[in-house]
Amino acid sequence: MQIQRVKQQTVVGQVMNQIKELIASGQIKPHDRMPTETELAKMFGTGRSSIREAIKIFQHLGILETHTRSGTFVCPSSNISTEALTWSILLGKDDIFELLDLRRIIEVETLQQLTHSFDPSSTVSKMMFFPHKELRDTDSLLAAQSWLLSAGQNRTVFGTATPAA
Repeated sequence: MQIQRVKQQTVVGQVMNQIKELIASGQIKPHDRMPTETELAKMFGTGRSSIREAIKIFQHLGILETHTRSGTFVCPSSNISTEALTWSILLGKDDIFELLDLRRIIEVETLQQLTHSFDPSSTVSKMMFFPHKELRDTDSLLAAQSWLLSAGQNRTVFGTATPAA
């Protein structure tokens, strides 16, 4: 067992963790109305000022949204602010390489998925990859084969076998 230092957490931090757990567990879902400040304070055994501060932080991150007289609502993931990611990159210079590695992995997988269902004879493929040529000419055929080979796919282009890379 690895021993870790004990960290004292602020009341606001504890409130944020509780709210995060409510959302993560699915008890409160996107577009759901949050309990009022008074209800949350009673639930967590804290003062309303701690609840208010936690809600403001979540609002800044784009996780919660407050509407006057309607209440506070959980935002869909599309509203989440890029602010946290931006600061993470700015403050964690070494982390950017991990982020770039993740991006590369996602892009390679996406390309593999695209090439898996790639049909060079389709009109869409012709327009996307060879907008000014017919795929039937030799240059275009070789370009299509080269593209498929670079993606590591064993495909045929108009009956011509493309060997696996």
